[in-house]
Amino acid sequence: MSDSTDDPKSLLSDLSDDQIAISQYMSSRSYRRSLLQSGGRTMYARESIVGGVLSITMLVVAIGLTVALMIAWTQEWLGSLGTFLPMMMAIQTVLVPPMVAISFAVAMAMFWHRPVMLRVLVAIVMTVPGSATFILVLSAALGEPLNRDFWIPPFACLFAHFLAAGTVAVFVQLFTPWTLSHQSGPRAVSIAPTNLLSLFELTVFFAIGFAVLLAISTEEMILGLAFFAIWGSLSTAAIIYIMTVTLTPETESSDSLRHRRWIAIVFIFLCVVATNVFFAMSMYNWQLSLPNLPRIAASSLYGTALGSGTCEIMVSMLRSSRWTVVNRRSSPDDRSATR
Repeated sequence: MSDSTDDPKSLLSDLSDDQIAISQYMSSRSYRRSLLQSGGRTMYARESIVGGVLSITMLVVAIGLTVALMIAWTQEWLGSLGTFLPMMMAIQTVLVPPMVAISFAVAMAMFWHRPVMLRVLVAIVMTVPGSATFILVLSAALGEPLNRDFWIPPFACLFAHFLAAGTVAVFVQLFTPWTLSHQSGPRAVSIAPTNLLSLFELTVFFAIGFAVLLAISTEEMILGLAFFAIWGSLSTAAIIYIMTVTLTPETESSDSLRHRRWIAIVFIFLCVVATNVFFAMSMYNWQLSLPNLPRIAASSLYGTALGSGTCEIMVSMLRSSRWTVVNRRSSPDDRSATR
């Protein structure tokens, strides 16, 4: 007669419901995937915050450095590209990845569940090093003096981009239950909804930013500022949508949501179309007539692929640091159980 301890049913009957639930979770696919992503070790909240912020910041710096060198080394070659399609592909190569990276860094900070002013500081910390690297390296590589005329226009345009991206991220958080969260510990508390104080802080942030733009911009820069603001708004909408369908534990098993990434791709496509329209009108004096639209749309496919690829790389970096998009209406236990 066999020992009763060898019977699996007997063993399960000796376990509590909590122990059975823990055992089932540890044998689940999501738990095994999280172990593989973290090398099988526990990641603490502070490590998750530093890892996510630092990795995205360093990538923005790397992209800024690379693009500055590309512009400096290919300046003469770019000037020889006379036809529309090669010129737009070259412009998209040096413009789309850094603009997506800036939008992602701002969206990450401003979609985070922290006080708005703290998010603004984090967004500044994440974007200023890359922007400064771009301006300094480009100035040195081109041999241009780093005076007001050299750095004010790109700074003003990036600031307009920053304002638009940050505003969209906070408004999405204000009117939806979703928010970006780092890895929380066992003492995690419920995430409070974005309240009127956050809206007031956002208003102050926007007012100060608008005043700064008025102080440093000129009439000739209005079109460029509007272009960067539109870019920041559309790209941030795409990035937050991608975050929601890829970093939300509740949707990990939802094929329908994962397959709806095309909605985000449409937003990125619109960003690139806006880029091509801007340069077609400013460089080639094109009009928004029907014969020109197919050429603009076709040339935008390359930039859309670049932007989508950049966004996917940055999302994977956030995922490796255990950042997720969570539903504020769920309890801390529900959120921790899905991580």
